[in-house]
Amino acid sequence: MFRLNYRDFLMRKIQSKFQEVMHQKEKNQAATIKVPNRRIWENTSFERTVKMKEKPTMTTIGVSSVSCRRMVLMLHILTKIYKLIETNTYKTKRELYYEDVTLFKKQAIVDNILDDISCMLNEPKINLHVLTTSKGCIAGNLRYKDGDGNYIDCNETSQGILLPCDIKSISYMQSDARFILLVEKSAVFQMLLDSNVTQLLHPCIMITGKGFPDVNTREMVKRLWNTLQVPILALMDADPYGIEILSVYKFGSKAMSFDAQNLAVPEIKWLGLLPSDIQRLHLSPESVISMTNGDIKKTNQLLKRQYMQCNLSWEKEVQTLLATKKKAEIEGLSKMGSTFLPRTYLINKIRNGGWI
Repeated sequence: MFRLNYRDFLMRKIQSKFQEVMHQKEKNQAATIKVPNRRIWENTSFERTVKMKEKPTMTTIGVSSVSCRRMVLMLHILTKIYKLIETNTYKTKRELYYEDVTLFKKQAIVDNILDDISCMLNEPKINLHVLTTSKGCIAGNLRYKDGDGNYIDCNETSQGILLPCDIKSISYMQSDARFILLVEKSAVFQMLLDSNVTQLLHPCIMITGKGFPDVNTREMVKRLWNTLQVPILALMDADPYGIEILSVYKFGSKAMSFDAQNLAVPEIKWLGLLPSDIQRLHLSPESVISMTNGDIKKTNQLLKRQYMQCNLSWEKEVQTLLATKKKAEIEGLSKMGSTFLPRTYLINKIRNGGWI
């Protein structure tokens, strides 16, 4: 809930954008809106996290027929946001889309415009009264109250607790966890839950964004770090896409660089599966996959990232992928026995500090 003066401040921000468009029309100029370009690395800098530069290159919306349609949609969504703030109500991105399906045509269009608006106004979407549906899940030694006052015990679940839409509304967060296990994929998360890993490694917390993480999962990982200050150990596939996902959690992303302070957690450690583990563990041939040309291209792109060049141990692991041209998924460890991942690999890695 916002204090009245802050709501007024947000509303004035939006009003100023409409006034800019009106002034252009009064001068018989083409109506345009300028937003920071979130799609180029040149607009970012790196100092522990990927951040948007103070004076980024701007994109002008409204200079072409396609761009004009995008500007109309942006103004339409800004109007809706203004009304949400004015009435102190909230809607999900999905609800905004379904209110005008024929106008927007695709959910992705709404999502991208909302991110541009958030970047342009320099406000997280929750401040604009827009909720993002969560896909991430959490389990283990964690208790908290959600925004509705419900008491959540994450230890009382066999499938994980779905993260709330508003991470900032969480209160009374309590845990005795010694560390947090950040898991890339839903399938591995469930496999570890079925193996009773949160009790085996007790006390700990386990969280997953089910692949490429949504903003809420990233916010939750950040909130856990800020609140608990315990190690966050990441379990990802030993391939360029697993490393990309881990990099988003740790360093931030190009598209959301304007909100890095709320999303990136540079303290995250890479527990596994490390590319060097493939040879070290002598994984069976059926557990190891040859890299495709796309994988090799992606790996080369990762090596060019500034954050990779500033982390020599990570850079060495990525170079191992290129040198061997072999990758492996976490599930491949099950070929070494059904209990190898939870009872041997994880326990030994955590006990011996086998992270980078």
